[in-house]
Amino acid sequence: VHASGSTYSAGLEDALAITMDGGADGAWAQVASYRDGKPETLAREAGPYSFLAFLEDVCEKLEIPEGIDRFRRLEDLAKRGDPLFLDRFESLFRVKQGRVGTPEGILRTGGPLARIPGNVLREDVACSALRAVVDAVSRFVTDWVALSEHDDIVLGGDLFEIQPIVRAVMEAARGRSVHVPSSPGDDGLPVAAAFC
Repeated sequence: VHASGSTYSAGLEDALAITMDGGADGAWAQVASYRDGKPETLAREAGPYSFLAFLEDVCEKLEIPEGIDRFRRLEDLAKRGDPLFLDRFESLFRVKQGRVGTPEGILRTGGPLARIPGNVLREDVACSALRAVVDAVSRFVTDWVALSEHDDIVLGGDLFEIQPIVRAVMEAARGRSVHVPSSPGDDGLPVAAAFC
């Protein structure tokens, strides 16, 4: 629904649609090609760990309370930090040819956050985690832009409510138009359903 709602609400019949969220529908990332208003699924990521789940875990570790502004608070912390732990998080999401792989061994050992000492600045953990996700999403989008002939890219899903991630997609789009609905996440599903 995120892909169709984002595509149709942008007034497009032809577009590359990229959605990323928590995976409640069984896939946490999906890429679809829309031609004449008809979608063709190109890829679905249903692995054990999503970008959004990782950022939720980071928020839990940093004791950022749940709520509508949770990721904005994470962004604010990240702006004041340094990516000192980027190397520990980069290996979590391996992007190759438009696919994302997560080494399951990392998840069995308490996850990537288990290796972060307790006496570090919250800002540095936030900066490292957000940068790792921004970089991985950028590589993912770069791969799909290279494979696609579409002039327009539409984004949907909760991950695209995080501004640094949207900015990275816009840079990776290589001059193509990027469309983001005003509410790309689950809050926008009723509007998306109206278009489907």
